[in-house]
Amino acid sequence: DEFAERTRLSIKRLTSKGLQHHVAMVRYRILLVEVLATLVKRRQRAKQFQAAQTLADEGYDIMKAVIEWFQSEWNPLKSCAAMCTVEAVVAMEGALQCIRSSKNRKRVAELRQFLQGHPE
Repeated sequence: DEFAERTRLSIKRLTSKGLQHHVAMVRYRILLVEVLATLVKRRQRAKQFQAAQTLADEGYDIMKAVIEWFQSEWNPLKSCAAMCTVEAVVAMEGALQCIRSSKNRKRVAELRQFLQGHPE
C-alpha cells in the first residue's frame, strides 16, 4: 500500500510539471498497475472483496490509459505497445480473474485482444 501511494504521488508530481504525456509518466503508470494487481490479489485473499474491486477498477483504468497512450497516432512507440506493456497487462489480467464478475471477464477479454494485436 505504501509503495502504491508513493507511486501515485510521483504521478501527481509529474502531472503538476506538465509531463502527463511523457514516457516517464507512462512508466510510472505501468509500475502502478503492477503494484495494484498485486494488491488486488492480497485483498481478495483477505476476503476484502470491495477493496479488491476498487483497486482492480483503478488498475484497469490506468492500464487502459497506458494502452491509449501507446496507440496514439503521434506515438513512435505505437508498434511496440504490446511488448512494452505485456507484464502489466498480464498482471492486471490475473488480478481481474481473481474477482469473478461479468465486468471483469469483459475486461480480461479486452486486455487479451490488445495483446493479440486486435484492440477493441
